[in-house]
Amino acid sequence: MKLPANKADYMRMSMAEKVFCYPFDAKGIESAFEMVRAYFEKIDMDTGFHSVYEEAKLLSDYYEKQKVEEFIGERAERVIETMKLLGIDAGRMAECSIDVLSEVFSFGDMEYFAGIKLFNRVIDRLEINMEQQKRYEVFDRIYTESMQEKKDEQDRCRR
Repeated sequence: MKLPANKADYMRMSMAEKVFCYPFDAKGIESAFEMVRAYFEKIDMDTGFHSVYEEAKLLSDYYEKQKVEEFIGERAERVIETMKLLGIDAGRMAECSIDVLSEVFSFGDMEYFAGIKLFNRVIDRLEINMEQQKRYEVFDRIYTESMQEKKDEQDRCRR
């Protein structure tokens, strides 16, 4: 799919369609402003800073959100596969030791909110019946353990 040759067709496109047409994977979102400005010039749209900035911001935000969703989805599949390999029964996950679950989820450098998103995705995909408060408590213990393991490993490397 290519960007349309006129303003009217561009304005009818969804944000997903627009993001698909811009080469963000190759050029990165850092180039969004310049890509949008060049395209707007080509189809005779307003190339003022505000117009270009707003479109570039919307496109960049959508692209980043899409990439995060893809990342979370891929990681969730890996966690589920690891659980299967280790014989961790989905129904008894909450009973599994926190250090094992910490290794399974391997949050590593993942920020807290991305981690909880991953955790919830796994719980939902496995159709584990766990109330929100319990989910949060289990996630928090796993995440805290992961961060402690990471800190301990960094301390060992410094010695």
